[in-house]
Amino acid sequence: MFNPRQISEIINDYVRKFPEKDREKLNLNIDDHSLFLSLEGDIHSLRVINVIINVLFKNVDIQNSDQFLVFDLCLAIEETMINIFKHSYSDCSGKVELRVEFQNGNIIIEIGDYGEKGASFDYDDQMKKISVNEFSESGRGMLIIKKTIDEMKYSSLDGKNTLLLIKKWKG
Repeated sequence: MFNPRQISEIINDYVRKFPEKDREKLNLNIDDHSLFLSLEGDIHSLRVINVIINVLFKNVDIQNSDQFLVFDLCLAIEETMINIFKHSYSDCSGKVELRVEFQNGNIIIEIGDYGEKGASFDYDDQMKKISVNEFSESGRGMLIIKKTIDEMKYSSLDGKNTLLLIKKWKG
């Protein structure tokens, strides 16, 4: 399942290949059951996050339980990050934090930022307003997240916005 030593070696091998400017902004920690990364960046930083998350999920071997799970989880994380960079840090770069934890049959994904809290980050309220039949560019990311994840919780405390995504998994 989650072998921290093996995953750390594999991910760090990928990170060494990133341009120095990307490595300088990245903080990465892997412990017995989770990965934590923080990154100072903007929408272009998504490629760094995507590589690390894809490598993590593919090396935890979660595809044996659901062949689409890796894609779904990566998509939910990417959509959340796009919302952060588009709305919370719309005029600048900012710090994002991502923790992926494997615990008690769940994959727990915690995504945080320190940008502006706006209506776009009130997920429960926004989900009530969005129609599945809408074809606008706005709001579809939250629908994707909601359909992919089993449980979603949002909070904003002391300047930090946090989205908690929980996916049930029999790992």
